[in-house]
Amino acid sequence: SMQHYAEKVNDPTHMSSAYIRFFSTMALTGVVTCLQLLLGALIGRILLLGMNKSISWHHITSTHSAPLSGLHALGSIATNLGFMYGKASLVQVIKLLEPFETLLLSQIFFREGKCTIGIVSSMLVVVGAAMSLMKLQSTPPHPLSILFAILSGLTLSCRNVLQRKHHNDDSPIVQNWSKLEKSVVQFTQLSFFSGLWTGGVAIVLYLAVQPYFVPCDFQVLLWHPLYNIFSMITLGFCSALTHSLLNAGKRVFAITMAML
Repeated sequence: SMQHYAEKVNDPTHMSSAYIRFFSTMALTGVVTCLQLLLGALIGRILLLGMNKSISWHHITSTHSAPLSGLHALGSIATNLGFMYGKASLVQVIKLLEPFETLLLSQIFFREGKCTIGIVSSMLVVVGAAMSLMKLQSTPPHPLSILFAILSGLTLSCRNVLQRKHHNDDSPIVQNWSKLEKSVVQFTQLSFFSGLWTGGVAIVLYLAVQPYFVPCDFQVLLWHPLYNIFSMITLGFCSALTHSLLNAGKRVFAITMAML
C-alpha cells in the first residue's frame, strides 16, 4: 500500500521540480506516518478497553518512555521514506540486517544474547535467500532508499532491545498486568507519543507544500498499526533477538509478495 502511494507522490506530472518533490515527499511522509501512529493509538486504546477496563489513560501515559517513543517515531518515518524512494523488496532486504543489529545492541546495552553458530547460520541463510530473490531485479536502487532503510533497521532494532527491557519492568503499576496487556499498553503509548512528535514536524512541512498534497487511501494508514501491534505482542513473549529472527523469516515472504 505504501509503495502504491509512493508512486502517486513521485509522479513527475504532479511536481516538475526535483527540489519541490523532495520536500513534498518528506512532508507527505511525515503526515501519513503521523496519521498511522495516531490510528494505532486509537486501536490500542479500544483493545485495552475490551481487555481490562481498569487500565486507565493515566496508567498508559505514566509508564511512557521518551527514548522509546523517539526511536519509534524515527524508525516509522525512516521506514516509510525507504518505501517512498525504493521498492518494498529492497527495503525488506536491507532490514534483514536487523538480527545482526539486535544481537550487537543487546551485547552493548545489556550484555545479553549469545552469538552461537546456530544463530549466525540461521541469519546467513535468511539473508542469503533474500539476496537471491533480489538478483531478479535489475533496476539500480535509489541511494536515499538504502539510507533510510538502514536508518529504519538501526532505530527499530534499538527500540526492540530497549523495549524488551522496559517490558520486564516490575513497577507497582504494571506488575498485575499480563504480558499481552503490557504489550498492548506499550503499543498504545508508543503510537500516541510518537504520533504527537511526528505531527509537530509534519504540520510545519505540510504548510510549506500544501498545494502538492496527495491524499492517501485508508489502507495505507491501517496496515502500519496492525503490523506494529502484532510485532509488539510477539516481542512481549520472546527476546529481542528471537523477535528479530522471526521478523527476518517473514521478510523473505514479504519480498516475494512485493516482487509479485
